[in-house]
Amino acid sequence: MEELSRAELLVRRYGGAFARRVRRNGAEDDARTSVRGLDRDHRRLQEFRHVFRIGCRSRPAAERRAKRGHNLAARFVVTALPIYETFYAWQGEGAHLGRAAFFIRTMGCPLKCPWCDSAGTWHPDWMPEKVDRISIADLVGRAQNTKAEFVVITGGEPAIHDLGPLTRELRAKGFSTHLETSGSFPVRGEFTWITLSPKWAKLPLRENVRQAQEFKLIVEDATSIDRWWDVIGADHAGQPVWLHPEWSKRQDTIVLNSISETVKQRGKPFRAGYQLHRLFNVDSLDENSRSSVPLGGNVALGH
Repeated sequence: MEELSRAELLVRRYGGAFARRVRRNGAEDDARTSVRGLDRDHRRLQEFRHVFRIGCRSRPAAERRAKRGHNLAARFVVTALPIYETFYAWQGEGAHLGRAAFFIRTMGCPLKCPWCDSAGTWHPDWMPEKVDRISIADLVGRAQNTKAEFVVITGGEPAIHDLGPLTRELRAKGFSTHLETSGSFPVRGEFTWITLSPKWAKLPLRENVRQAQEFKLIVEDATSIDRWWDVIGADHAGQPVWLHPEWSKRQDTIVLNSISETVKQRGKPFRAGYQLHRLFNVDSLDENSRSSVPLGGNVALGH
């Protein structure tokens, strides 16, 4: 009865739309389900309370609510993204190594890897004081002002953002769209190439493992490769698997030898990988790129 009383209070407070839910659920033994539904509906309606008028039952009113809801949804179409930097360089990793590319680096990453090479996108000590929200039109225009063969959207973790509007505009202008992601979050956007570099902080979604065109595994020690293969091996479908030394251990013979021996003894799909753009410092040649930040924001690890 306590649950029913709570339902009655919600109905009394929030109107006929909720009453219909209670009537639909009916009996006392369904009261708990009714209350859960009421709570959920209330949360949704609170988000749109300035658009919808609760309790209006006529068809014309319902049509007006639907139209207003459509207009509200249009307001939330992504037209700008929080961007850490954009720069024109060439791809320094993977199957597209050496090709001219325009890079869009988004802000934010909840994974916070201790050796992250773009910690300025999330580390509180290294984030820029002002984060620019750059319009999609501006981002596309910047890419068009280069001779890039494709656009790479990277981060941070770009998949925490809705990249659909940006990728659609880029593709409409003739660009191939590449994504560099951990695979930990659903991908929203239209991509011709996905590079998946999984992270232990949040393992990749199986759907992302299956749709990736290549993998980049960060090798931290002699066990890394086997451990990662246990994670992605079952869903792997022959795509190249690049083995990169964790950058602070790029001279560690144990790490380097584990990569070399894996490639020699196991062959395809494993390939030895490296961040060649770092040797050329090609990113810094573009004045729009930001200065490098210590790995993981930790000065002791270097850049």
